[in-house]
Amino acid sequence: MQMSNHCSQIMMLRSKLKTKLDPMRYEHSLSVSFTCMNLAMRYGYDIDKAELAGLMHDCGKRFTDEIILKKCISHKILVTDAEQKALPVLHAKYGAWLAENKYGIEDPEPLPVIQQVRQICLFWIRSYILLIILSQGDTKQIICLR
Repeated sequence: MQMSNHCSQIMMLRSKLKTKLDPMRYEHSLSVSFTCMNLAMRYGYDIDKAELAGLMHDCGKRFTDEIILKKCISHKILVTDAEQKALPVLHAKYGAWLAENKYGIEDPEPLPVIQQVRQICLFWIRSYILLIILSQGDTKQIICLR
């Protein structure tokens, strides 16, 4: 994607999300997109795709869990038994569907990442904290990362 196209797409998505999400959720999504960009720079992933995935990771969270389940069913999005038992995780799968079908994200690569952004960020943040703790020689703090 060309730089100007990416920038205009991000600005359009930010504008749409700002009207759809509550203010705290919107600010959170911006912060996650910045974190994803930093992780992408550090680990050699495409920065534009990381920014997009981070920005869109909670786009499905504007509805209650029960409404998200109904929307998944009505749009024929596969919902596993595990997801039915843990509805709060379903927003990620619905968000990936929204990103493609409502927000017009055509690149298929960020879509599965949108579903996994929280786990990816937590993994890298915990890994970084673990490295800091180990470098300081204070192994008692490691138990707190579980």
